[in-house]
Amino acid sequence: MRVTVRITTDAPALTPLGRAEIFNEAFHRFVAQVRADTAHPLRFRRLEREVRGVELLSYREKLMAGLPNFATYFGRDMLMTAILMQPVWAPAMSEHVVASAFGKLSPAGDVSHEEALGGQAIRENAAEYNRLVSAGQLARARALLGRLAATRENYIMVDDDFQLPVVAARYLADPRVPADRKRDFLHTEHHLSRLVSNLAFVARQAARMPATRWPRTW
Repeated sequence: MRVTVRITTDAPALTPLGRAEIFNEAFHRFVAQVRADTAHPLRFRRLEREVRGVELLSYREKLMAGLPNFATYFGRDMLMTAILMQPVWAPAMSEHVVASAFGKLSPAGDVSHEEALGGQAIRENAAEYNRLVSAGQLARARALLGRLAATRENYIMVDDDFQLPVVAARYLADPRVPADRKRDFLHTEHHLSRLVSNLAFVARQAARMPATRWPRTW
């Protein structure tokens, strides 16, 4: 029996990243060594499955998480992955991660934890519509009704705000990346001003944390 499945969407297509763009040369050499070890074929099959999994989640616009239920942007997951994967990632991957987080910063510099798209966005916007109606804010409710499918950003998490400066700093300190490329990156799409905005936000949040909450040995 032959089955054909066709999936269509009216959403703009993402730009996939292949393994050649994702991983550095050292990791590619490791994969080649595992592939050449014909005495242990299962090891390569497992490694190939993991590499394909990373490819499935990696796009120029964002690195996704939440499979199989969500498959969307999660700021904390993306930034934590960038920190853990740096030893095997190509330098450009940090650019994709930082640029994605910059693109979703709140006006105050807060990092978006999660984006809601499609049906999830409609559900969240519908709940907000009901809240506005109950509060008597009919003009705002009417305006929201016309854009129920609009993407929503969730800024509730705290840790991703502090992770972004770490990932950005590691990228800017990476000796593999030429200084001109770093400079061009910072001057692209207001990246520098957004980095400053995030750093200022983190400084304000840190100033609100009383020193007595942390062990003196830290």
